[in-house]
This record gives sequence, C-alpha cells and structure tokens, in this order.
Amino acid sequence: MKETDYNGVVAAIADPSTPLIVDMHAEWCGYCKKTRPHLETISGERADSLRILGIDADENPEVFQELGAKTLPCIVLFVDGKEVARRGSGDYEGLTTWLSENGV
Repeated sequence: MKETDYNGVVAAIADPSTPLIVDMHAEWCGYCKKTRPHLETISGERADSLRILGIDADENPEVFQELGAKTLPCIVLFVDGKEVARRGSGDYEGLTTWLSENGV
C-alpha cells in the first residue's frame, strides 16, 4: 500500500491496467486506523493484481471532494478506470468479500 497525493490518485485512476483501491483516511480517524492494517495485508497478498493507494483527506481535500466522499474512511474501487464500488471501514474478511463481489 502506497501513500500518494492528488496527482498520484488522478494518474492511478487514468491507468486501467489493474484494479485500484483509493483509501481516503485521516490520522485522527479511529475506523481508518482499524481498517488500514487489513488493506496493507491485502495489498501484500495481491500486489500483482490490485493497486491500493492511501491518501490523507486532511492533506488532500481536493481528492475527498472530487470523489464525493462523505465519511472516513472512504474506500473506492476502480476497475478499468471507472468507479465500481465504495465502502467505509472493514476487516480483512469483509474487504476481501467486497472485492470478490465486485469481480476483483
């Protein structure tokens, strides 16, 4: 899992080569802190087939607004450069089930 900024998110969404998760979070967010280790595990397990980018919503509010996020964490899944699903926090099982339900 890699931290990025606005330009990194825009470039990653524009590259449809592999599915992408954008994890919008904040340092003060308890649910973000609980979800992050699960995303890091998934990132390691699926490094060849799934990209996961983290972005701090406080430091990059333009991404938060542009993607229409309402709460944190906001986890958005892109396939072929298009948003296919979004969700809030989750544990490992919930996140992997969500990915499977969305064909990833």
